Amino acid sequence: MSKAYNHSSEAIRLIIHADDWGQHPAVNQAIHSLIRQQAVTSASMLAVGPAVREACHFAALHPSFCTGAHLSLSFGDFPIAPAQSVTSLTDSGGAFLRPLSALEQEGDPAEIELEMSAQIRFLLAAGIRLTHLDSHQGCLLGIHSGDERLFPVIRQLCRDYRLPFKLPRQTVHTPALPPAVRTRLGGLVDWLEKQQIPLIDDLIVPDYHIVPGEDYNQYKNGILRALPTLMPGTITELTLHPALPDEGMKEADSHWLKREWEYRIALDEDFWGLLRERSIILTSWSDLIC
Repeated sequence: MSKAYNHSSEAIRLIIHADDWGQHPAVNQAIHSLIRQQAVTSASMLAVGPAVREACHFAALHPSFCTGAHLSLSFGDFPIAPAQSVTSLTDSGGAFLRPLSALEQEGDPAEIELEMSAQIRFLLAAGIRLTHLDSHQGCLLGIHSGDERLFPVIRQLCRDYRLPFKLPRQTVHTPALPPAVRTRLGGLVDWLEKQQIPLIDDLIVPDYHIVPGEDYNQYKNGILRALPTLMPGTITELTLHPALPDEGMKEADSHWLKREWEYRIALDEDFWGLLRERSIILTSWSDLIC
């Protein structure tokens, strides 16, 4: 693994990142459109997503694009590891248990590590050059259960695959995280830094759910207010969950409209104008590990 990113530069750097690649055809369509238009610099792929093979095919046609593994234990998804080897993670139908808090607390860490490795190997076997790891819905970070029992899984995956894990040094722009969670994550950040594993400085993660009364302009203005607060010499990721309008998506996700907004913001001229005005430089996870 390369040494941690050199923060001596006074530039303000931003990763524009799309999550959930492979989750649904409407998500794939949005991400593929944004990649073609160079409106995102990074995306992370769900190996267990129902539309992952379509995503892998597109990624193979764009080998230089920065792609991470979006590691998942989410309800409704099915593990990639052999069913008999991850019995503590699944229900009677073979899908991951719900809720995530129970799985984080009761799932066998060795089986979770086995499944996470299977997901990474699936993407590598598809020819994807992975640039980083992250966890879908924070499934390895104890956000839902309130403990650190899966932190050793993260450490081992970083060692085994020599890849960075998406975790920011600070959480100024992720106010939804409770203080206790921030404190626990601080210890993991310290370990990653001691191992010289590249880290970003912060995450801008808009609320995934639509706040009552919220419209696109309110959502957009929240992001536009965050960008001027980014400090010189830092790398921040703006995490988006884009999707195009789709009847199937509307049935699968009650907050589908927010996903459409997160597609629109990546193409919004006000957004790009502010990046130019603030001299914010686009970067990617590939830049951190090179």
